[in-house]
Amino acid sequence: MTRSLDLSYPADAALAPEPGWVALGDWPFPHGKPGRFVVGDDTQTRFAIRYYRDADDADRLHGKIWFGPGTEGPPLHAHGGAMAAVLDELVGVLCWASGRAVLAAQLDTTFHAMLPVGSVVR
Repeated sequence: MTRSLDLSYPADAALAPEPGWVALGDWPFPHGKPGRFVVGDDTQTRFAIRYYRDADDADRLHGKIWFGPGTEGPPLHAHGGAMAAVLDELVGVLCWASGRAVLAAQLDTTFHAMLPVGSVVR
């Protein structure tokens, strides 16, 4: 069975905020955006990501992430390392946006399901 996926870079609408979400705005990092692996993907093949603050709770961060064909591990599914990289960045951005300078010393993950390439997740 052949599965057809739309693997093109998503339109801005796919990553648009939900009601009550406000664009994160300026990055909380002293030198602009964090590392280039996740949010700095200029190839438009791995990730597209937008971060938002919750309008009612400034300590709550939301994100929409597209996993492109450059994240593929198992056929037609995102590599677990790609998913873990997004988790690592999301936690770091949340901490830095809260005024806490952090870095990951250890990241333990347990995956419960495979994520199809081309998915946009919240």
